[in-house]
Amino acid sequence: MNFYDINLQMIKEKRKYLYECLMECDFHTEKNLLSNINSIETKDGNRAIVLEKEGNITRLNSAYRPQAEAEKWAGQFDFNNLDIVVSMFGFGNGIFAREIMKRLGEKNILLIVEPSFDIFMHTLENYDITDILSETRISISIEGINKQEYSTLVDQCVNWINLNTQIICAHPQYDKLFIEEYDNFNKTLRDVKIRETVNKNTEAYWGIRMTKNEIKNLKFLKECNILSDFIEDIPKDLPAIIVSAGPSLDKNIQYLKMAKGKAIIFAVDTALKYLLKHDIMPDFIVTLDAAKSPKHFADDRFKEIPLLCKSVSNPGVLELHKGRKILFSNEEFIDTIYKRLGKKQVFLHTGGSVSTAAYSICVALEFKRIIFIGQDLCYNGDYSHAGGVINNPHGSGERVMMVEDNNGNMVKARHDWYTYLIWLEDAIELCSHIDVINATEGGAKIKGAKVMTLSDAIDQYCNREIDVIQIVSNKKPTFSQEELGYVSAYFKESALDLEWIANKAKRSLAICNKLIIAAEKGKIGRLENQALAKKISVYNKEMSDKSVYQLLNDYISEVTTKHLDTINQLTDDIKVNQIKTYTISREVYKAIQEAAGVLKPLLEEAIAEFNVNSLAKECEPLEE
Repeated sequence: MNFYDINLQMIKEKRKYLYECLMECDFHTEKNLLSNINSIETKDGNRAIVLEKEGNITRLNSAYRPQAEAEKWAGQFDFNNLDIVVSMFGFGNGIFAREIMKRLGEKNILLIVEPSFDIFMHTLENYDITDILSETRISISIEGINKQEYSTLVDQCVNWINLNTQIICAHPQYDKLFIEEYDNFNKTLRDVKIRETVNKNTEAYWGIRMTKNEIKNLKFLKECNILSDFIEDIPKDLPAIIVSAGPSLDKNIQYLKMAKGKAIIFAVDTALKYLLKHDIMPDFIVTLDAAKSPKHFADDRFKEIPLLCKSVSNPGVLELHKGRKILFSNEEFIDTIYKRLGKKQVFLHTGGSVSTAAYSICVALEFKRIIFIGQDLCYNGDYSHAGGVINNPHGSGERVMMVEDNNGNMVKARHDWYTYLIWLEDAIELCSHIDVINATEGGAKIKGAKVMTLSDAIDQYCNREIDVIQIVSNKKPTFSQEELGYVSAYFKESALDLEWIANKAKRSLAICNKLIIAAEKGKIGRLENQALAKKISVYNKEMSDKSVYQLLNDYISEVTTKHLDTINQLTDDIKVNQIKTYTISREVYKAIQEAAGVLKPLLEEAIAEFNVNSLAKECEPLEE
């Protein structure tokens, strides 16, 4: 077999998605501007790629000792940290990637972006790269083939905990040969950094509030639904219209009345008051925030409109609402009881804003067409929202981003809006089977969305009647009366587990104190101290196996976020690393004890409220 055949066979065996993409592409279509690609023999018996682009000749490897060159290049990067994600621009003939691969730890990942289809094909035909292709810790994304794979994986693999231990590198010469592609590569990484920094700050700031909300909202589970209950009932051929509260909503709100009953209208919470003022009743309201102001729900008509919400949404809003509540994204603690009772769940990436959450909801409901209105994601003059509202105006200290609008102009946007814009564009690219229409009539350009006026979209796509009220009213709550007994038992079991975890955390904290002293004296390697370290690992596993532990984990996020993004960053001094690890662990165990003391009475109060007027007989807890 030649190189191409053995490489392709390995791709077929180990990288099924890449293989399918290669089989679907037209190999004869010109993929880039390279005039010629060759491989030459080098002085040390290896081979180097030489290519021509726009009349310029470039060698991708040393003509003398490419192996030594690759070893030296890879040696500049620090692989001492934990959970490293390496993002590499350019694959070439694989020699540089191979040296990175040799240095990867067991839990490290290498994500490669190859901007040239022609170079990749040349390498498949002229080099044996089966060792790289067979390595599960490595991903290869090729321009024009599986380009979106990189952005998907970097979103999944990079989080605020390992953000500072990332390695970002470029194959020599690639940054000069493929300037536009390299800029896009760096932009993707910048966007990830922005997103994860926001996530970190959100977790730290809202952890306590969201955990308390989740407990207070337990009583609503008796009468509510989950999103998957409606997947089979919502028609897919009619469009979903997502109404956001951007300033452009003023321009086309009058047309929305024409769509009522001929499309499914999802109003984000900030747009609700404005819609009701114009006597437009949306089919669903979407709310997300843990502290969303009840002023958006002052109109009594709100109370009976189906409400899509999270288990951590503001309990005050859920209390005001008297109609059907539909949970679209449960936290792990609540999610566990749905799983135990065999309820089909839909996992959503909500994207951080109520508008992005609404988009995820529509994707989960399997709509074939989604229409945005009021999704400006930028300022209109000083206006931030419909109705002439000015909120956090630019120039008031908030970081300002410049984005392109639908007319090709650069306009001002807030930092958070930019993160939502990037999220939407990535989400639209991943769901290319869905026809997304931006009928905002102004605002930021959303790549992947077709620009159309709302009136034209309604004329073209809203062509039959639908009664959403009937669909919702015909649906029974997710839990039956019998199942409510299991739910109540699960909550009581969790209250007992809180006390049990607090005791384990107390023991673990005492062990940490002993191990810190042992580390300071250089005696951590003694058998009795190794036994203590092992006992902590056992306790950690036992605590995290309890479903209620997730409530504690969320509650103490302000404490953990201080430490977790540095705990992966190790020094060359083993003693310092040991002291640091056990000192941080001690702080976490202390926080767990305190959190359990706060949450146990709140959970017991929530259980009492849940059982009020419940006719269900309490059952034994279900095992996972």
